[in-house]
Amino acid sequence: MADKKLNHSLLWVVLAIALVLAAIYNRLEFSSSTSTIAPRIAFLAGGSDPFWQQVIVGAKRAAVDYPAELTLFVPKNGVEDQTADL
Repeated sequence: MADKKLNHSLLWVVLAIALVLAAIYNRLEFSSSTSTIAPRIAFLAGGSDPFWQQVIVGAKRAAVDYPAELTLFVPKNGVEDQTADL
């Protein structure tokens, strides 16, 4: 009877160690890899004046520096076009 109880205890210890090792492997294997999928970002400018042109230049530069797919919407006729782009 004592041997059977010892075998059950040993089995639980082995299972617990296996689960811990599997969790460690999972964390090391999947969290350290970098994603190859670039995020998709849509940017709707507030107009086409010089301020927004500088913002667009910065957005394009950031999309290159931090690989991202950037889609720009620049309204030509103010708020009406901006609302239509939304």
